[in-house]
Amino acid sequence: MGKHQEHIEEVDAMLQQIEKLVTDDPFDAANMLGQINVFIARAATILADAKEEQDMARAMLFKTEFSHIKSLSPSLAKVYVDSLTVKENKLVNKTERLNRACVHQGDNLRTIISLYKENLKLTRSGY
Repeated sequence: MGKHQEHIEEVDAMLQQIEKLVTDDPFDAANMLGQINVFIARAATILADAKEEQDMARAMLFKTEFSHIKSLSPSLAKVYVDSLTVKENKLVNKTERLNRACVHQGDNLRTIISLYKENLKLTRSGY
């Protein structure tokens, strides 16, 4: 199995794990937030590799298809290039989706922790 396929499977596994990270418990939320930060860091590494792979595929495409691409309108040329780099684009798109999901999930977990802290303050102050 190649590096590309390993990255796809790793991103899919992380996306599945994120879908399961649901809690109302602030202590669980704090632990989950740590896991989310690991996912974000790993997604950044995978995204860098994916973008490099995408850039190399596009460069090779321009090297071999330049005369044909040059004859197309700019918007059609973009669609043409994208259609020939589907595999590379898939990993970039999935990894960007993973990153966005991690950021949103982290925001949700921080909200849960903040609500707990606020409730704790209110309980202690007698309101």
